[in-house]
Amino acid sequence: MKLTIKKCLECGGTSFTQAIDHKCLRSIEKSFTKGAVENYIICLNCGEILSIKILHPGKLQYGNH
Repeated sequence: MKLTIKKCLECGGTSFTQAIDHKCLRSIEKSFTKGAVENYIICLNCGEILSIKILHPGKLQYGNH
């Protein structure tokens, strides 16, 4: 995933990193939990999380098991 953020809105920093986390998310329409991967873009100067994106959001759609 390409970083497109140019400047941190919190501190003005210009150095960023990406990190991922695995979460168990539950769709409102479903009663069971499904794993998802979240991609974060983080300012290396102040630690502000500038973006959180679910990778492969289609896996959370109702009807996909």
